[in-house]
Amino acid sequence: MEAYRLYTVMPRLLQFLSELTNWYIRFNRDRMKGTEGTEPAKQCLSQLYEVLLYLSVLMAPLTPFFTEWMYQRLRLMHPDLNGSGAIDAIGKAKSVHYCQIPEVDTSRLDEDAELRMKVMQETIELGRKARERKTIPLKTPIKEVFVVCSDQKLLSSVDSLSTYVSKELNSKKFTLVVDEEKWCTSKVVPNGNLLGKKLGKAFGPLRKAFAKLSVEEVAELKAKSLLGNVKIGGQTLERSELVFMLQPKFDAAKYEGLASADGRFMVLIDITKNESITMEACSREMTNRVQKLRKSAGLQITDKVTAYVDVEGGDESVFKALQMFKDNVRKQIGLPLYPSAFRPKHGTRIAVDHFKYGKGKVSVELVVPGPVMCPDEVLTACCRGDADLAEKVKAFVLTMGLSTISGMDVLTTTVDNSEVSLKKGEHFFTSVEEMVAVHHKGSGWD
Repeated sequence: MEAYRLYTVMPRLLQFLSELTNWYIRFNRDRMKGTEGTEPAKQCLSQLYEVLLYLSVLMAPLTPFFTEWMYQRLRLMHPDLNGSGAIDAIGKAKSVHYCQIPEVDTSRLDEDAELRMKVMQETIELGRKARERKTIPLKTPIKEVFVVCSDQKLLSSVDSLSTYVSKELNSKKFTLVVDEEKWCTSKVVPNGNLLGKKLGKAFGPLRKAFAKLSVEEVAELKAKSLLGNVKIGGQTLERSELVFMLQPKFDAAKYEGLASADGRFMVLIDITKNESITMEACSREMTNRVQKLRKSAGLQITDKVTAYVDVEGGDESVFKALQMFKDNVRKQIGLPLYPSAFRPKHGTRIAVDHFKYGKGKVSVELVVPGPVMCPDEVLTACCRGDADLAEKVKAFVLTMGLSTISGMDVLTTTVDNSEVSLKKGEHFFTSVEEMVAVHHKGSGWD
Protein backbone atom coordinates (compact mmCIF):
# COMPACT_ATOMS: atom_id res chain seq x y z
CA MET A 1 0.00 0.00 0.00
CA GLU A 2 3.00 2.30 0.38
CA ALA A 3 3.17 2.53 -3.41
CA TYR A 4 -0.57 3.20 -3.80
CA ARG A 5 -0.61 6.73 -5.20
CA LEU A 6 -3.95 7.21 -6.88
CA TYR A 7 -3.23 10.86 -7.66
CA THR A 8 -0.54 9.83 -10.13
CA VAL A 9 -2.98 7.61 -12.04
CA MET A 10 -6.22 9.59 -12.09
CA PRO A 11 -5.15 12.44 -14.43
CA ARG A 12 -3.97 9.95 -17.07
CA LEU A 13 -7.04 7.77 -16.59
CA LEU A 14 -9.43 10.71 -16.97
CA GLN A 15 -7.53 11.88 -20.06
CA PHE A 16 -7.88 8.41 -21.59
CA LEU A 17 -11.61 8.23 -20.83
CA SER A 18 -12.06 11.69 -22.31
CA GLU A 19 -10.34 10.68 -25.53
CA LEU A 20 -12.30 7.41 -25.69
CA THR A 21 -15.70 9.06 -25.28
CA ASN A 22 -15.20 12.49 -26.87
CA TRP A 23 -13.14 11.31 -29.81
CA TYR A 24 -13.40 7.60 -30.65
CA ILE A 25 -17.02 6.96 -29.65
CA ARG A 26 -18.25 10.38 -30.75
CA PHE A 27 -16.65 10.05 -34.19
CA ASN A 28 -17.84 6.49 -34.73
CA ARG A 29 -21.34 6.54 -33.24
CA ASP A 30 -23.03 6.45 -36.67
CA ARG A 31 -20.86 3.52 -37.70
CA MET A 32 -21.73 1.73 -34.44
CA LYS A 33 -25.43 2.18 -35.22
CA GLY A 34 -24.92 0.37 -38.53
CA THR A 35 -25.45 3.31 -40.88
CA GLU A 36 -22.36 2.25 -42.86
CA GLY A 37 -23.26 -1.43 -42.94
CA THR A 38 -23.18 -4.46 -40.67
CA GLU A 39 -19.49 -5.33 -40.97
CA PRO A 40 -18.11 -1.85 -40.14
CA ALA A 41 -20.48 -1.76 -37.14
CA LYS A 42 -19.25 -5.15 -35.92
CA GLN A 43 -15.62 -4.14 -36.33
CA CYS A 44 -16.11 -0.85 -34.51
CA LEU A 45 -18.07 -2.40 -31.63
CA SER A 46 -15.54 -5.23 -31.31
CA GLN A 47 -12.71 -2.73 -30.94
CA LEU A 48 -14.67 -0.81 -28.30
CA TYR A 49 -15.46 -4.07 -26.49
CA GLU A 50 -11.77 -5.01 -26.31
CA VAL A 51 -10.83 -1.55 -25.02
CA LEU A 52 -13.48 -1.64 -22.27
CA LEU A 53 -12.58 -5.20 -21.28
CA TYR A 54 -8.87 -4.44 -20.89
CA LEU A 55 -9.73 -1.15 -19.21
CA SER A 56 -11.71 -3.02 -16.54
CA VAL A 57 -8.67 -5.22 -15.85
CA LEU A 58 -6.23 -2.31 -15.69
CA MET A 59 -8.53 -0.26 -13.44
CA ALA A 60 -9.30 -3.16 -11.09
CA PRO A 61 -6.66 -2.28 -8.44
CA LEU A 62 -7.91 1.32 -8.37
CA THR A 63 -11.70 0.94 -8.57
CA PRO A 64 -12.30 -2.71 -7.56
CA PHE A 65 -16.10 -2.72 -7.28
CA PHE A 66 -16.94 -0.76 -10.41
CA THR A 67 -14.53 -2.74 -12.59
CA GLU A 68 -15.94 -6.02 -11.24
CA TRP A 69 -19.40 -4.81 -12.28
CA MET A 70 -18.04 -3.94 -15.77
CA TYR A 71 -16.12 -7.19 -16.17
CA GLN A 72 -19.00 -9.47 -15.18
CA ARG A 73 -21.17 -7.96 -17.91
CA LEU A 74 -18.49 -7.80 -20.57
CA ARG A 75 -17.25 -11.38 -20.08
CA LEU A 76 -20.70 -12.75 -20.97
CA MET A 77 -19.88 -11.92 -24.60
CA HIS A 78 -16.27 -13.19 -24.50
CA PRO A 79 -15.47 -16.15 -26.81
CA ASP A 80 -13.39 -17.83 -24.04
CA LEU A 81 -16.17 -17.66 -21.43
CA ASN A 82 -16.73 -21.43 -21.54
CA GLY A 83 -13.45 -22.32 -23.21
CA SER A 84 -10.58 -24.45 -21.96
CA GLY A 85 -8.14 -21.59 -21.40
CA ALA A 86 -6.26 -20.72 -18.22
CA ILE A 87 -8.46 -19.90 -15.23
CA ASP A 88 -6.84 -16.47 -14.92
CA ALA A 89 -7.25 -15.60 -18.63
CA ILE A 90 -9.26 -12.48 -19.42
CA GLY A 91 -12.81 -13.54 -20.19
CA LYS A 92 -12.35 -17.01 -18.68
CA ALA A 93 -11.55 -15.78 -15.15
CA LYS A 94 -14.61 -15.65 -12.91
CA SER A 95 -13.54 -12.32 -11.43
CA VAL A 96 -11.62 -9.37 -12.79
CA HIS A 97 -9.34 -9.68 -9.76
CA TYR A 98 -8.24 -13.14 -10.90
CA CYS A 99 -6.98 -11.76 -14.22
CA GLN A 100 -3.32 -11.13 -14.87
CA ILE A 101 -2.40 -7.56 -15.78
CA PRO A 102 -1.58 -7.72 -19.52
CA GLU A 103 1.94 -6.95 -20.71
CA VAL A 104 2.55 -3.94 -22.95
CA ASP A 105 2.72 -4.92 -26.63
CA THR A 106 4.84 -2.23 -28.28
CA SER A 107 4.38 -3.87 -31.69
CA ARG A 108 0.83 -2.53 -31.73
CA LEU A 109 1.94 1.09 -31.36
CA ASP A 110 1.64 3.22 -34.49
CA GLU A 111 3.48 6.52 -34.18
CA ASP A 112 2.21 7.74 -37.54
CA ALA A 113 -1.42 7.09 -36.55
CA GLU A 114 -0.84 8.84 -33.22
CA LEU A 115 0.60 11.88 -35.02
CA ARG A 116 -2.35 12.05 -37.42
CA MET A 117 -4.80 11.82 -34.52
CA LYS A 118 -2.99 14.49 -32.51
CA VAL A 119 -2.92 16.93 -35.44
CA MET A 120 -6.59 16.24 -36.21
CA GLN A 121 -7.58 16.87 -32.58
CA GLU A 122 -5.67 20.15 -32.45
CA THR A 123 -7.16 21.24 -35.78
CA ILE A 124 -10.70 20.59 -34.53
CA GLU A 125 -10.08 22.31 -31.20
CA LEU A 126 -8.71 25.42 -32.96
CA GLY A 127 -11.70 25.41 -35.30
CA ARG A 128 -14.09 25.21 -32.34
CA LYS A 129 -12.36 28.13 -30.64
CA ALA A 130 -12.60 30.16 -33.85
CA ARG A 131 -16.35 29.43 -33.95
CA GLU A 132 -16.71 30.45 -30.30
CA ARG A 133 -14.99 33.76 -30.96
CA LYS A 134 -17.67 34.59 -33.51
CA THR A 135 -20.45 32.89 -31.49
CA ILE A 136 -21.29 30.53 -34.36
CA PRO A 137 -23.09 27.41 -33.00
CA LEU A 138 -21.90 24.03 -34.25
CA LYS A 139 -25.36 23.39 -35.75
CA THR A 140 -24.72 26.29 -38.15
CA PRO A 141 -22.59 25.16 -41.10
CA ILE A 142 -19.65 27.23 -42.31
CA LYS A 143 -18.45 27.57 -45.88
CA GLU A 144 -14.83 26.49 -45.53
CA VAL A 145 -12.05 25.48 -43.15
CA PHE A 146 -8.42 26.26 -44.04
CA VAL A 147 -5.32 24.66 -42.55
CA VAL A 148 -2.29 26.84 -43.28
CA CYS A 149 1.15 25.25 -42.93
CA SER A 150 4.36 24.98 -44.94
CA ASP A 151 5.10 21.51 -43.52
CA GLN A 152 3.85 18.99 -46.07
CA LYS A 153 4.07 16.09 -43.60
CA LEU A 154 1.74 17.87 -41.18
CA LEU A 155 -0.67 18.75 -43.98
CA SER A 156 -0.72 15.12 -45.13
CA SER A 157 -1.50 14.02 -41.58
CA VAL A 158 -4.53 16.28 -41.26
CA ASP A 159 -5.64 15.60 -44.85
CA SER A 160 -5.87 11.86 -44.15
CA LEU A 161 -8.57 12.61 -41.52
CA SER A 162 -10.14 15.62 -43.25
CA THR A 163 -13.57 13.94 -43.35
CA TYR A 164 -13.70 13.94 -39.56
CA VAL A 165 -12.52 17.56 -39.39
CA SER A 166 -15.17 18.75 -41.85
CA LYS A 167 -17.93 16.81 -40.08
CA GLU A 168 -16.96 17.92 -36.58
CA LEU A 169 -16.61 21.59 -37.57
CA ASN A 170 -19.72 21.34 -39.79
CA SER A 171 -17.87 22.74 -42.80
CA LYS A 172 -18.92 22.52 -46.44
CA LYS A 173 -15.33 22.55 -47.70
CA PHE A 174 -11.86 21.69 -46.37
CA THR A 175 -8.74 23.29 -47.87
CA LEU A 176 -5.01 22.82 -47.22
CA VAL A 177 -2.81 25.88 -47.81
CA VAL A 178 0.98 25.67 -48.19
CA ASP A 179 1.47 29.40 -48.86
CA GLU A 180 1.70 30.80 -45.33
CA GLU A 181 2.45 34.36 -46.50
CA LYS A 182 -1.07 34.74 -47.92
CA TRP A 183 -2.76 34.21 -44.55
CA CYS A 184 -0.20 34.93 -41.85
CA THR A 185 3.26 36.21 -40.99
CA SER A 186 5.95 34.08 -39.36
CA LYS A 187 7.75 35.01 -36.18
CA VAL A 188 10.54 33.23 -34.34
CA VAL A 189 11.78 33.57 -30.76
CA PRO A 190 14.42 31.66 -28.80
CA ASN A 191 13.12 28.90 -26.53
CA GLY A 192 13.56 30.50 -23.12
CA ASN A 193 12.97 27.25 -21.23
CA LEU A 194 15.94 25.62 -22.92
CA LEU A 195 18.27 28.55 -23.57
CA GLY A 196 17.73 30.66 -20.45
CA LYS A 197 19.87 28.51 -18.18
CA LYS A 198 22.14 27.34 -20.97
CA LEU A 199 23.26 30.80 -22.11
CA GLY A 200 22.80 32.85 -18.95
CA LYS A 201 23.63 36.51 -19.62
CA ALA A 202 24.14 35.76 -23.31
CA PHE A 203 20.42 35.04 -23.66
CA GLY A 204 19.53 38.76 -23.60
CA PRO A 205 21.62 39.71 -26.67
CA LEU A 206 20.27 36.63 -28.45
CA ARG A 207 16.66 37.79 -27.91
CA LYS A 208 17.55 41.19 -29.39
CA ALA A 209 19.07 39.47 -32.44
CA PHE A 210 15.84 37.54 -32.99
CA ALA A 211 13.75 40.71 -32.66
CA LYS A 212 15.65 42.32 -35.56
CA LEU A 213 14.90 39.51 -38.04
CA SER A 214 12.81 40.49 -41.07
CA VAL A 215 9.99 38.39 -42.48
CA GLU A 216 12.31 37.07 -45.21
CA GLU A 217 15.02 36.19 -42.69
CA VAL A 218 12.51 34.32 -40.52
CA ALA A 219 11.39 32.26 -43.52
CA GLU A 220 15.03 31.51 -44.41
CA LEU A 221 15.81 30.53 -40.81
CA LYS A 222 12.80 28.23 -40.71
CA ALA A 223 13.91 26.47 -43.88
CA LYS A 224 17.48 26.03 -42.63
CA SER A 225 16.34 24.72 -39.24
CA LEU A 226 14.65 21.80 -40.97
CA LEU A 227 18.04 20.72 -42.32
CA GLY A 228 20.12 21.09 -39.16
CA ASN A 229 21.56 23.58 -36.69
CA VAL A 230 21.45 27.31 -37.44
CA LYS A 231 23.61 30.25 -36.36
CA ILE A 232 22.20 33.54 -35.10
CA GLY A 233 23.51 36.20 -32.75
CA GLY A 234 26.78 34.37 -32.39
CA GLN A 235 25.06 31.19 -31.14
CA THR A 236 24.56 27.80 -32.79
CA LEU A 237 21.03 26.58 -32.11
CA GLU A 238 19.13 23.36 -32.64
CA ARG A 239 15.60 23.22 -34.08
CA SER A 240 14.13 22.48 -30.62
CA GLU A 241 15.68 25.72 -29.32
CA LEU A 242 13.65 27.78 -31.76
CA VAL A 243 9.95 28.62 -31.36
CA PHE A 244 8.24 29.52 -34.64
CA MET A 245 4.85 31.24 -34.40
CA LEU A 246 2.27 32.23 -36.97
CA GLN A 247 0.47 35.53 -36.63
CA PRO A 248 -2.83 36.02 -38.51
CA LYS A 249 -3.06 38.25 -41.55
CA PHE A 250 -6.58 38.09 -42.97
CA ASP A 251 -9.83 40.03 -43.38
CA ALA A 252 -11.51 39.77 -39.97
CA ALA A 253 -14.90 40.50 -41.53
CA LYS A 254 -14.68 37.30 -43.56
CA TYR A 255 -12.43 34.96 -41.58
CA GLU A 256 -11.49 33.93 -38.07
CA GLY A 257 -8.48 31.86 -37.13
CA LEU A 258 -5.99 30.74 -34.54
CA ALA A 259 -2.46 29.34 -34.61
CA SER A 260 -1.46 26.11 -32.89
CA ALA A 261 0.35 26.32 -29.56
CA ASP A 262 3.68 25.43 -31.16
CA GLY A 263 3.13 27.84 -34.05
CA ARG A 264 3.49 25.15 -36.71
CA PHE A 265 0.12 25.70 -38.38
CA MET A 266 -2.98 27.87 -38.36
CA VAL A 267 -6.68 27.01 -38.70
CA LEU A 268 -9.06 29.53 -40.27
CA ILE A 269 -12.79 29.41 -40.91
CA ASP A 270 -14.86 31.32 -43.46
CA ILE A 271 -17.55 33.13 -41.40
CA THR A 272 -19.51 34.64 -44.28
CA LYS A 273 -23.08 33.41 -44.84
CA ASN A 274 -25.45 32.92 -47.76
CA GLU A 275 -28.99 31.60 -48.11
CA SER A 276 -27.86 27.99 -48.36
CA ILE A 277 -25.92 28.23 -45.09
CA THR A 278 -28.90 29.83 -43.32
CA MET A 279 -31.34 27.24 -44.67
CA GLU A 280 -29.12 24.32 -43.69
CA ALA A 281 -28.72 25.74 -40.18
CA CYS A 282 -32.51 25.89 -39.92
CA SER A 283 -32.93 22.29 -41.09
CA ARG A 284 -30.35 21.12 -38.56
CA GLU A 285 -32.18 22.94 -35.78
CA MET A 286 -35.40 21.16 -36.72
CA THR A 287 -33.76 17.73 -36.83
CA ASN A 288 -32.10 18.43 -33.50
CA ARG A 289 -35.51 19.24 -32.02
CA VAL A 290 -36.92 15.96 -33.34
CA GLN A 291 -34.02 13.97 -31.85
CA LYS A 292 -34.45 15.63 -28.45
CA LEU A 293 -38.20 15.03 -28.58
CA ARG A 294 -37.70 11.34 -29.33
CA LYS A 295 -35.31 11.06 -26.42
CA SER A 296 -37.60 12.88 -23.98
CA ALA A 297 -40.49 10.60 -25.06
CA GLY A 298 -38.38 7.54 -24.24
CA LEU A 299 -38.38 6.28 -27.85
CA GLN A 300 -35.76 3.89 -29.18
CA ILE A 301 -34.09 4.28 -32.57
CA THR A 302 -36.09 1.30 -33.86
CA ASP A 303 -39.47 2.75 -32.83
CA LYS A 304 -41.55 3.82 -35.82
CA VAL A 305 -42.94 7.35 -35.72
CA THR A 306 -43.89 10.12 -38.13
CA ALA A 307 -42.84 13.73 -37.56
CA TYR A 308 -44.54 17.00 -38.52
CA VAL A 309 -43.67 20.69 -38.29
CA ASP A 310 -46.07 23.60 -37.93
CA VAL A 311 -45.19 27.31 -38.15
CA GLU A 312 -47.20 30.22 -36.77
CA GLY A 313 -46.45 33.80 -37.74
CA GLY A 314 -46.04 33.53 -41.46
CA ASP A 315 -42.35 32.58 -41.54
CA GLU A 316 -42.16 30.03 -44.35
CA SER A 317 -38.35 29.76 -44.23
CA VAL A 318 -38.61 26.65 -42.05
CA PHE A 319 -40.55 24.77 -44.73
CA LYS A 320 -38.18 26.02 -47.42
CA ALA A 321 -35.19 24.80 -45.41
CA LEU A 322 -36.72 21.36 -44.87
CA GLN A 323 -37.45 21.06 -48.59
CA MET A 324 -33.93 22.13 -49.59
CA PHE A 325 -32.26 19.65 -47.24
CA LYS A 326 -34.85 16.88 -47.04
CA ASP A 327 -32.24 14.19 -47.81
CA ASN A 328 -30.00 15.39 -44.99
CA VAL A 329 -32.99 15.49 -42.64
CA ARG A 330 -33.89 11.90 -43.48
CA LYS A 331 -30.29 10.80 -42.94
CA GLN A 332 -30.07 12.54 -39.57
CA ILE A 333 -33.35 11.37 -38.03
CA GLY A 334 -34.17 8.33 -40.14
CA LEU A 335 -37.50 9.70 -41.37
CA PRO A 336 -38.86 12.66 -43.33
CA LEU A 337 -40.11 15.79 -41.59
CA TYR A 338 -43.35 17.00 -43.19
CA PRO A 339 -45.53 20.11 -42.69
CA SER A 340 -48.51 19.63 -40.38
CA ALA A 341 -50.85 20.01 -43.37
CA PHE A 342 -50.01 16.35 -44.21
CA ARG A 343 -50.80 15.11 -40.70
CA PRO A 344 -53.81 12.76 -40.42
CA LYS A 345 -56.44 14.49 -38.26
CA HIS A 346 -57.06 11.39 -36.14
CA GLY A 347 -53.38 10.50 -35.66
CA THR A 348 -52.28 9.70 -32.10
CA ARG A 349 -49.79 12.21 -30.73
CA ILE A 350 -46.71 10.88 -28.92
CA ALA A 351 -45.03 14.18 -28.03
CA VAL A 352 -44.87 17.82 -29.13
CA ASP A 353 -42.35 20.65 -28.69
CA HIS A 354 -43.23 24.34 -29.05
CA PHE A 355 -40.47 26.92 -29.47
CA LYS A 356 -39.61 30.24 -31.08
CA TYR A 357 -37.54 30.32 -34.24
CA GLY A 358 -36.83 33.29 -36.47
CA LYS A 359 -39.93 35.45 -36.87
CA GLY A 360 -42.50 32.90 -35.76
CA LYS A 361 -43.42 30.09 -33.42
CA VAL A 362 -42.66 26.53 -34.43
CA SER A 363 -43.99 23.22 -33.15
CA VAL A 364 -42.52 19.77 -33.83
CA GLU A 365 -44.82 16.80 -33.26
CA LEU A 366 -44.29 13.03 -33.20
CA VAL A 367 -47.28 10.90 -34.20
CA VAL A 368 -47.95 7.16 -34.18
CA PRO A 369 -47.82 5.84 -37.78
CA GLY A 370 -51.22 4.93 -39.18
CA PRO A 371 -53.29 4.89 -42.37
CA VAL A 372 -53.05 8.04 -44.49
CA MET A 373 -55.76 9.38 -46.77
CA CYS A 374 -55.52 11.22 -50.06
CA PRO A 375 -56.26 14.99 -50.23
CA ASP A 376 -59.87 15.93 -49.44
CA GLU A 377 -60.73 16.92 -52.99
CA VAL A 378 -59.62 13.53 -54.34
CA LEU A 379 -61.62 11.64 -51.71
CA THR A 380 -64.69 13.87 -52.26
CA ALA A 381 -64.56 13.10 -56.00
CA CYS A 382 -64.44 9.38 -55.15
CA CYS A 383 -67.55 9.91 -52.99
CA ARG A 384 -69.46 11.41 -55.94
CA GLY A 385 -68.92 14.97 -54.69
CA ASP A 386 -70.46 14.39 -51.26
CA ALA A 387 -68.10 16.13 -48.79
CA ASP A 388 -69.97 14.89 -45.70
CA LEU A 389 -69.76 11.31 -46.94
CA ALA A 390 -66.04 11.76 -47.65
CA GLU A 391 -65.43 12.90 -44.05
CA LYS A 392 -67.23 9.85 -42.67
CA VAL A 393 -65.34 7.48 -44.97
CA LYS A 394 -62.06 9.09 -43.94
CA ALA A 395 -62.90 8.74 -40.24
CA PHE A 396 -63.71 5.06 -40.75
CA VAL A 397 -60.51 4.25 -42.64
CA LEU A 398 -58.30 6.10 -40.17
CA THR A 399 -59.63 3.96 -37.32
CA MET A 400 -58.26 0.84 -39.03
CA GLY A 401 -54.81 -0.50 -38.24
CA LEU A 402 -51.87 -0.55 -40.64
CA SER A 403 -51.71 -4.32 -40.46
CA THR A 404 -55.33 -4.46 -41.65
CA ILE A 405 -55.13 -2.15 -44.65
CA SER A 406 -51.61 -3.10 -45.76
CA GLY A 407 -52.93 -6.33 -47.27
CA MET A 408 -55.80 -4.64 -49.12
CA ASP A 409 -55.63 -3.44 -52.70
CA VAL A 410 -59.23 -2.24 -52.65
CA LEU A 411 -61.23 -1.21 -49.60
CA THR A 412 -64.99 -1.22 -50.05
CA THR A 413 -67.27 0.16 -47.34
CA THR A 414 -70.89 1.28 -46.98
CA VAL A 415 -71.62 4.53 -45.16
CA ASP A 416 -75.12 6.06 -44.95
CA ASN A 417 -76.35 3.45 -47.44
CA SER A 418 -73.69 4.59 -49.95
CA GLU A 419 -71.08 2.11 -51.10
CA VAL A 420 -67.60 3.56 -51.65
CA SER A 421 -64.60 1.72 -53.11
CA LEU A 422 -61.14 3.06 -52.31
CA LYS A 423 -57.95 2.04 -54.07
CA LYS A 424 -54.68 1.55 -52.25
CA GLY A 425 -52.03 3.89 -53.64
CA GLU A 426 -54.68 6.35 -54.84
CA HIS A 427 -57.15 6.92 -52.01
CA PHE A 428 -55.50 5.33 -48.97
CA PHE A 429 -51.86 4.68 -48.10
CA THR A 430 -49.77 2.98 -45.42
CA SER A 431 -47.46 5.97 -44.95
CA VAL A 432 -47.28 9.72 -45.50
CA GLU A 433 -44.34 9.20 -47.84
CA GLU A 434 -46.47 7.11 -50.22
CA MET A 435 -49.25 9.69 -50.23
CA VAL A 436 -46.85 12.60 -50.85
CA ALA A 437 -45.14 10.74 -53.70
CA VAL A 438 -48.49 10.33 -55.48
CA HIS A 439 -50.49 13.46 -54.68
CA HIS A 440 -47.76 16.05 -54.04
CA LYS A 441 -45.30 15.13 -56.74
CA GLY A 442 -43.11 18.10 -57.69
CA SER A 443 -44.08 20.02 -54.54
CA GLY A 444 -40.61 19.78 -53.06
CA TRP A 445 -41.77 17.33 -50.40
CA ASP A 446 -41.75 14.19 -52.54
